[in-house]
Amino acid sequence: MKLSDIAEEILEALWISQEEKGNVETSLKKITLEDSALTELTKIGYITVEDDKVRLLNKGKEYAQGTVRRHRLAERLMV
Repeated sequence: MKLSDIAEEILEALWISQEEKGNVETSLKKITLEDSALTELTKIGYITVEDDKVRLLNKGKEYAQGTVRRHRLAERLMV
């Protein structure tokens, strides 16, 4: 399934926050608010949103990890 660019950016930010910074959940204030992207990610089961906290679910974590890897490989190729 192909996600919108904004949805992928949100997943990437959540993955980095969780895996590299140790945060289990992230405040909505810390990510780019794009209601359609958040709705898209919630509907397919990649994230949950409770109050103002966003949590990356296992399914979303797997997708986000691949996205981060692709972006980092692309950055390396450009250098």
